[in-house]
Amino acid sequence: MLQGHSFGLASAAGPRGPELDYDVRDEDGARYRAIPRSGGGTETTWEQEDLFTPAMASKPIRLTVRIKKIRVRRHTTSGELPSKVWPGPWEFTVDVPHRT
Repeated sequence: MLQGHSFGLASAAGPRGPELDYDVRDEDGARYRAIPRSGGGTETTWEQEDLFTPAMASKPIRLTVRIKKIRVRRHTTSGELPSKVWPGPWEFTVDVPHRT
């Protein structure tokens, strides 16, 4: 997605790293909210795990994930720097299999 770009994560504020502005919906129009869970990485790569609520239906569903923008808040010992923002959108679908 942003391969080869430096995120400036060495100066990212807080424990969360990049902030993704999500819009996640299923084929019935239900919306899901992202809750950051964990993440880690280096100056140029980052992995992030988010939880989504409410719980998905037990039937197979297709989610449309739209990331409207990515923002990194940065700071130094002398204060906060301007945020880096990468405007989207990036959109993809995810097929979630039947849960038992």
